[in-house]
Amino acid sequence: MLNKKLLGLIPLVLVTTVFTGCSKEKMEETQQTMQENAASVSEAVGEAADDTGDAMSSAADKVGDMASNAADATTDMANDATDSMKEMADDAADATSDAMDKAGDMADDTADSVKDAAGDAADSAKEAAEDAKKAMEG
Repeated sequence: MLNKKLLGLIPLVLVTTVFTGCSKEKMEETQQTMQENAASVSEAVGEAADDTGDAMSSAADKVGDMASNAADATTDMANDATDSMKEMADDAADATSDAMDKAGDMADDTADSVKDAAGDAADSAKEAAEDAKKAMEG
């Protein structure tokens, strides 16, 4: 950019030289004009560099913010997934516990039924034996 502006000054110097002539006084004026123009170009380049630096800094800040937001979102999603997994595990444990309780209740009921049936069978056998004994005695 600086080269383009300096190249743009060359025609100005040549035109100024043609119109003013080559006297020492005119050359000093031309030199002064060139120095002023060079200072102006240098200032413009400095401002452009500052603007570029500011833009790059702003872009870096935005990228950093985006990365931070993405990390936060990822952490939130991981926490949500962990919470969901814990809830599912708790639900499964509760369901397993309920099923085991029901199976235990069924086993107890079955044992009670078997015990009752065995008692009834023993009572029936005892009665049959008593009836048989009475029949033999009688």
